[in-house]
Amino acid sequence: MTMDRSTILLVATFLVTVVLSSRTSHAEQNSFRGHVLVVFNSSNSESDTLAHYYGEKRHIPMDHILGVRTSDKEEISRDEFNDQIRDPIDAYVVSKGWIQREPGHSPFGDQQLPVLAARHNEIYIMVLMYGMPLKIANDPKINDTPVSNAALNSNAASVDSELTLLPYQGLPVTGWLPNPYQLLSYNRPFDSLDAKHMIMVTRLDGPTTDDVRRMIDDSIYAERSRLAGNVYLDARGITDDSQKYYQGDRWLRDSVKTLRAVGFHTEIDENTEVFPDSLPWTNVALYAGWFAGSATGPFMRESRTFSRGAIAYHIHDLSASTLRSATSNWCGPLISKGVAATMGAVYEPYLDYMPQWDVFIDRLLHGYTFAEASYASTKALSWMTVFVGDPLYSPFETSIDEAIASSPDKPSVRKDYLLIQRARAALINDDSGEAKNLVEKAVAGQNATFVAWEGYAEIMSDPRLEPPNSTVAKAYENAYNLSVNVEDQIRTGMEAATAYQARFRPQDSQRILHMLLSRYTNQSIYYGVDKLLKQIQNSQPSSAQQTESPSSGVDNPAVPPPTK
Repeated sequence: MTMDRSTILLVATFLVTVVLSSRTSHAEQNSFRGHVLVVFNSSNSESDTLAHYYGEKRHIPMDHILGVRTSDKEEISRDEFNDQIRDPIDAYVVSKGWIQREPGHSPFGDQQLPVLAARHNEIYIMVLMYGMPLKIANDPKINDTPVSNAALNSNAASVDSELTLLPYQGLPVTGWLPNPYQLLSYNRPFDSLDAKHMIMVTRLDGPTTDDVRRMIDDSIYAERSRLAGNVYLDARGITDDSQKYYQGDRWLRDSVKTLRAVGFHTEIDENTEVFPDSLPWTNVALYAGWFAGSATGPFMRESRTFSRGAIAYHIHDLSASTLRSATSNWCGPLISKGVAATMGAVYEPYLDYMPQWDVFIDRLLHGYTFAEASYASTKALSWMTVFVGDPLYSPFETSIDEAIASSPDKPSVRKDYLLIQRARAALINDDSGEAKNLVEKAVAGQNATFVAWEGYAEIMSDPRLEPPNSTVAKAYENAYNLSVNVEDQIRTGMEAATAYQARFRPQDSQRILHMLLSRYTNQSIYYGVDKLLKQIQNSQPSSAQQTESPSSGVDNPAVPPPTK
């Protein structure tokens, strides 16, 4: 008999009828520390060290840190998974009384499948530490429940996703199972009723132990001070909802309004190609895109692109095939370049079973943890997905006002990003007066950074604010003068040049571009400064192409930017 494994669990009907009757607020559910189990590879001393480092940072009780002796390979067999990982973890949590099961049945076609189901589970979250195996290879000898869709007829899975169903014993392993937490897709926290059916499993892993330690530290830092920076989304330009991969683009597009509503500078690209390398971005807080096999774009350059605590996601069927390489696929390289959290697939998952970025972002912005946002966004368990990051990380739990108030009274890029973010949100809500007050506050005094001036220029470009003709261009030039990082100087310099050109001041425009080409010749050419200069020169009559001296209209001519 050919059956669909997604009919096995009774969770959809059970949870819809029972869970709705008992919900706590997210504030009451905010601390999961007593419900976390950290699992490390006891045959790997670095795994042990990092597990206890994380436990100390997050105040996890010592008896909630468990070592299991397992393989040091990323890919293991189903027998190795059961013998070395699942069974030892299960024996431990049962011995502690944290999981208590009773006999039950789950519907399976026209049969009732006998299982042991949890009547009580204290473990809501499991963290797999660096050194733990990543994925379980398909075993052709297993054919317990062939599914109707041949493409999904696999018993391969990520170790993480397979462990989500630890509350059960006796479930078949072929195909995928529905995620009960995602099935109830309204905005709600994970609680004890959810825990009877699943555990949210993430991992702290990456190419090196230094990467993992930084992920832990960055998550805690950004959580306390709020994640800040810019957002970049890389769609494929698929607009026809009848096209095969339309939903991937829809996830990205649907998140734009959500992100802009809270004031994030959000850019979405609709070209088929992925972002090119030659984009002078810095302070990227959030990135999502697709579809390339190997990490590429501005994120892979040597200089830091990501904000501290950044989260990035590239949709690809093998994006997490390995986490131990800083150059292969996507998740490992993104971690090596500074992100605090990412997600991906260890084997082909098919798009419908990948995490939905729009849902993930919505939950994060409502103050939920990385674990909750992750599992609210994916429909399949016992499948191919891994979520890599601190499960307790809640990057937006601290409000913008609280984060600004707690910032030190000195120049602060993060504080200025938050001030400008508030201004954008005000403008989105048609409160141009408040937006103007906020950006003027950001650039007042001696503490304004390049971020404040760049944001000021962006906000004041809105026609509702009607600034003096030169205000925007001068603001971009101020940002250029205050920048230290090469990419920041080049980006703000090009923005200033473009703004001057739009205000019929070509000499000032060309003056700044010549200055960039003189100081950073190779980098400027790489980022397209020379092309912009030619474009501006070609748009002017010959008499306007003289650049020996700046126009007399400049109040504060630019000086060479400081060196790094």
